[in-house]
Amino acid sequence: MAQMTLAQLKCHQCNHTFPLNMYRPISEIRCPYCDEKVSSNMINRIREAWGYIADLNRDFDKYSNESEEPRFSLSTFTDEVHLSFEDIDD
Repeated sequence: MAQMTLAQLKCHQCNHTFPLNMYRPISEIRCPYCDEKVSSNMINRIREAWGYIADLNRDFDKYSNESEEPRFSLSTFTDEVHLSFEDIDD
């Protein structure tokens, strides 16, 4: 069984989420639902963020296999959170 770090992008114009194939070169990203385009200067930042998480997950897998340590993997998501004023640290 192979572990792959997958990426998804959420378009807040149409509120849809769609997968990104980070295992091939990307020159343009468009939402397949509403055709909005991601700014070209963001594509490299997306690839760097995905690469960092993919490397971390590979290391988790390697350490688990070599050292019999517990296995972990990191996934991230963004969600809207509503906090009361008292919950925010100064």
